Amino acid sequence: LAFQEVEGAEVKHVGGMSGADLAPDSKRVLEGLARAVDPMRIRLLACGGIEGGEHLLDRLERGAVGAAIGTAFFQSGARIFSDTYAEALARLEAA
Repeated sequence: LAFQEVEGAEVKHVGGMSGADLAPDSKRVLEGLARAVDPMRIRLLACGGIEGGEHLLDRLERGAVGAAIGTAFFQSGARIFSDTYAEALARLEAA
């Protein structure tokens, strides 16, 4: 599934299936792993389709202790990390 799309000197896309396309499968796998492992011995990190605070909170509720943000970083830049944290925090404070 891996490929790299280059336009001139600019890399337009790296990888294969990624981002939101992986969200349904990554949620299912995370839930299964969360049921199968001892959370005190094995920490789960979520990945696949995390594009904001709502997605981060969803994965934490499904058993992850943290998350990797990849495609959204390539699309939005480093600001995605602070924006995701701020959105998640705002949602928690509003709840």
